[in-house]
Amino acid sequence: MLTTDKILQGRYRIISQLGHGGMGAVYEAKDKKRFDASVALKEILIDLSDVDTRQHELLRRAFEREAKILAEVHHEVFPHVIEYFSESDRQYLVMELIQGADLGQLLMERKAPFPIEEILHWTDQLLDALDYLHSYQPPIFHRDLKPQNLKLTSRRKIKLLDFGIAKSEEANQSATITNQTFIAATLNYSPFEQILRVIDSTLREVITQRYEEKIKRFLENPADARSDLYALGATLYHLSTAFIPTDALKRTLEVWSNKPDPLRAPHELNPNIPEEISLVFLKAMEIEREDRFASATEMQQALHKAVAEIKRREREAAKKLEEEAHRAMWLAEQTQLENERLENERLENERQLAQQERLRIQAEQLRQAELIERQLQEAEILRQQGEQERLRIEAEQARLEKERQLAKQEQLRIEAELAELRRHESKIQQQIAESRTSETKQQLSVNENFGEVQSAAAATQFSDGLTQQSNLAGIFREPTKQSISSDVLPFKTGDLPFTHLRNSKKSRVLPIAAVSFLMFSGLILGVWFLQPSKTEESNQTNTNQTSFSANETTTEPTVAATPEPIVTPSLALSPEPTAEPVSRSPAASKPAAPRIEKPTPQPKKPAPKAKKPVTIDDILKNN
Repeated sequence: MLTTDKILQGRYRIISQLGHGGMGAVYEAKDKKRFDASVALKEILIDLSDVDTRQHELLRRAFEREAKILAEVHHEVFPHVIEYFSESDRQYLVMELIQGADLGQLLMERKAPFPIEEILHWTDQLLDALDYLHSYQPPIFHRDLKPQNLKLTSRRKIKLLDFGIAKSEEANQSATITNQTFIAATLNYSPFEQILRVIDSTLREVITQRYEEKIKRFLENPADARSDLYALGATLYHLSTAFIPTDALKRTLEVWSNKPDPLRAPHELNPNIPEEISLVFLKAMEIEREDRFASATEMQQALHKAVAEIKRREREAAKKLEEEAHRAMWLAEQTQLENERLENERLENERQLAQQERLRIQAEQLRQAELIERQLQEAEILRQQGEQERLRIEAEQARLEKERQLAKQEQLRIEAELAELRRHESKIQQQIAESRTSETKQQLSVNENFGEVQSAAAATQFSDGLTQQSNLAGIFREPTKQSISSDVLPFKTGDLPFTHLRNSKKSRVLPIAAVSFLMFSGLILGVWFLQPSKTEESNQTNTNQTSFSANETTTEPTVAATPEPIVTPSLALSPEPTAEPVSRSPAASKPAAPRIEKPTPQPKKPAPKAKKPVTIDDILKNN
């Protein structure tokens, strides 16, 4: 391996290594004699360990002769060979440097096959180049055609690199050169006849023992143009399918064992490959050389024919498609016309339906207008009625408001009259209280003057007085429970707004006046009964006391049953006498003859049933 900056032949300075393989390595170098132009320096290794001096010289002369032939090759697919030389038992070819990546690297980067049109374009260039080599005298066989030896220029032109040495006239020496040249070949792209010469001798012996006749036939015929066509077919197989083809050794052993060929057709792996092109690739890769194309020209013609067939089929398909397109267009036009006719019929039907709908809508609008007009008239009538009702309600509200104000005034007036009535009632109660006090004083005075009455006469008189007092109590008991007389009221009862007061005033007010009258009459009668004698006065006093006690006892519940202080006052006398002196009347001061008269017994009347006294508050509650 050459190091960087190493100079060969005093003019080629090594820049870097571009690649290496079994048959040597390729370097980028600068040519000092050509203004440091970049060149490709290919190192070719030939094993001379088992070769004597005479054979070594023969190999060197063969390399020079064949390198000279390569230098004379001029084709656009091959890089131009500038020079060849030997140094340190190694041979070197100086060639044109092709920049860029090879198709093997590009295929790995794409991870997808190349377009079939581009592959056919490259194939046409390569077949033309192989035909140029195979037609050369003597013929030149590449024997190492694979994707790694193909490069693309900036103008998308294909370049074939790293081809071997031409076959020598000396069969013995040529075999050695051929074997060494094949070391760098890839097994998957080489035909069986090339593989058979480089495999292990033991393996080759085993295959020979099993298939002796077939192996001898392959060995008798060395590699030729059909070997390069096999490698080209395998390369095209890989570029168009992105699958590495099965190697020829495995395929041959499978087929010779009466098993199917393990190599799949390219169009099965890539549907974009036409079947005609796929069959051309498979024919170039046949195991038997007799089944392959005889020359690059024949394969090129087969490809041209396949491409023409494809184009013809495409034209027919295009024509068929065009006819179908025309037919489809005609059918589409007919369908369109039919659709237009149906559309026109539909539009006509829709127009008629729209006309009918328009007439119906107009009739409906007219009916709606009449209905709205009638509703407006009814609404106007209702509005007028509502206005009248509103005026009536306002008038009624005004009347009710006026009555409410009058009622409020009347209520205020009644409240004022009731207040006045209560004041007057208080005055009456005060007068009654004063009258009771005066009567009590008179009674005490009578008791003091006539206290010394005889006990017998007093008992008789007491009995008679008790009878009379009972009768008087029956008379007094009912009026005391009555309400205040209307005669003592400060206003006429007819002014009250309540009509039932007018019906009840006589029945409830007159007893009060009667009670007052009877009280005063009873007092005068009592004084008159006590005047005849002291005994009679004493008896009368006791009788009066008893009478007053009975009267007090009778009228006591009435006073207790009164719930409010404004009710009719009770006529019960105070049980406690006052010490105030009472003046005697002139009639009482005159001495009179004592006499005892038996009072006339009066029939006892049943005591009237006590009635609840009617007060002014009860009258207001009832109203």
